[in-house]
Amino acid sequence: MAADVKITMLGASGAGKTCFMVGMYNIMRLGVQGFTFAAHDPDDDLELSNHWEQMMDSGSDRWPPPTDKPRNYHFGFKHAFKTILSFEWMDYRGGALSDRSTESDVQQLIRQLQESSCVLLCLSSEVLDGNIARSAVKGKVDRMNLFLGQLRDRLGAQLPPVMIVLTKYDVCRGRNKEDVLRLVRQLYNPLFTKNSGWLATICPVSLGLELAQDRDQGEIDPKNVHLPVTFAVYCELKRRAEAKARQVSSKQSERSNLGSGWFWEWWNSDALAKVQRDIQLSQGELGELKTDMSRITKELVSELQVFYSGEEIEFDE
Repeated sequence: MAADVKITMLGASGAGKTCFMVGMYNIMRLGVQGFTFAAHDPDDDLELSNHWEQMMDSGSDRWPPPTDKPRNYHFGFKHAFKTILSFEWMDYRGGALSDRSTESDVQQLIRQLQESSCVLLCLSSEVLDGNIARSAVKGKVDRMNLFLGQLRDRLGAQLPPVMIVLTKYDVCRGRNKEDVLRLVRQLYNPLFTKNSGWLATICPVSLGLELAQDRDQGEIDPKNVHLPVTFAVYCELKRRAEAKARQVSSKQSERSNLGSGWFWEWWNSDALAKVQRDIQLSQGELGELKTDMSRITKELVSELQVFYSGEEIEFDE
């Protein structure tokens, strides 16, 4: 089954991409405010649920092994078990971020990015010690910024929304959140520059607040892991709603061009009937999109701080 959209998480080795995906899927498998995920392939569901059960146990072997080759998963994003969108998620080898561009999985990652409806930048909170000039931090961020720069060169003005996902946010417990977010915006400042054309936000996530003190024995209690994909789905629905609204406006203009008055309505009766049916169909589809967007805004993503071209904006319906 082909996916409606592609979502790519870009991050270095050790940033927690695979663990995040396992936590995200299993939290949304149960559901949040009526929204759920479902794997299209039952074997993927079994694999991810087995990883989750292993993570819920304590011990040094609780964590899934790093990804050694690219793997694509297909999920359905649902409300009340009705599919809103299906999406493809690529789990790739973190080392690909620093490999030469001639490597096959690097080429696959570049193609995936170009086709993505949303890009998630995965940054471990472990590197946020306040010293952004430190090479360990710059090395991880600069490569992601390089990929984003190449993406812009290839796509021009049609830029995908970007969310910076701060994994392992439990290590920032006790720090001022606004200070941390300000530091991250500084690291990825091209995304938050005036007139940049990028829609961007930051989302701290954690698999459990106790993990900062004890990675192997701490309780798994995920926070915010559902928000990145929900943000991506919302952005795609908004894009479709805007396109559908333009379609409705175009059809209404077409109807006006067919003339008014009894003579023209008689003369163009077949064409008018078809246009009117098209308008009603498109208006119904637009209404469904707006309903889904409203639910997502109200129940899930309303607290995200979102920027467009460096200016903070609010989610709208």
